Amino acid sequence: MLNNQINNKLNELITFVKGLGFTNSDNLTEIQKEILLTAFVHKSYASDFVPALSHNERLEFLGDSILGAAIGSLLYNTYPERSEAQMTLYKIALVREETLAKVARDIHLGEHLFLSKGEEKQGGIEKESILSDGLEALIGAGYLIYGFEQTYNFIRQTIRKNLEEFIETDCKSYKSLIQERAQGNGLPLPSYHTREMNEKGEKLFESELIINNTLYGKGQGKNKKKSQEEAAKDAYLQREHIFGML
Repeated sequence: MLNNQINNKLNELITFVKGLGFTNSDNLTEIQKEILLTAFVHKSYASDFVPALSHNERLEFLGDSILGAAIGSLLYNTYPERSEAQMTLYKIALVREETLAKVARDIHLGEHLFLSKGEEKQGGIEKESILSDGLEALIGAGYLIYGFEQTYNFIRQTIRKNLEEFIETDCKSYKSLIQERAQGNGLPLPSYHTREMNEKGEKLFESELIINNTLYGKGQGKNKKKSQEEAAKDAYLQREHIFGML
């Protein structure tokens, strides 16, 4: 069971998700209430209790998959003339951490997250990783409680209104841009050297982007894919004279 502080905010959270389009929120079962509450609990908050409370990482995992399926369906139906390769680039842009964090800010998700006092002091409510993870956890909870249709509608309403903007300004991953521009400038294909780290008890990955035995960029992330994307972003922003303007 979650602690009293969280349970006392249940009505506030129910009102919040109703405003996001999740109907039938007034008749949740106890299990559904538990799922909804857990979606807003960051592991920094959960670890302050003995035994530790449930936190939202499992829901984040589920939400990531649901989000991918929903975005794929949205792009397929919105752009019937676009190729698979084009839609893949659009999807990369839409599910990127900074994009999800922007959506989370738009709906004021951070105001409802439970963070430890230490994380709050470090500005956790503004961290893109925490906001994007929280949004994915909410999507996972939405799927379990309300089903795919309502969750899809939520994703469509919150992301589609900015879809054209995202596609015009951010339609490619930095990894694909680096590879494309490196080839265009007669450079060898980039390679990534990735190592696992432990930062304050959290597993992180750090990647270095190497082209022709030269270090072009570094980046960190929760997994290899994110760390390599951050390394490519670092290289791209620092070497605009080589890779072209964004």
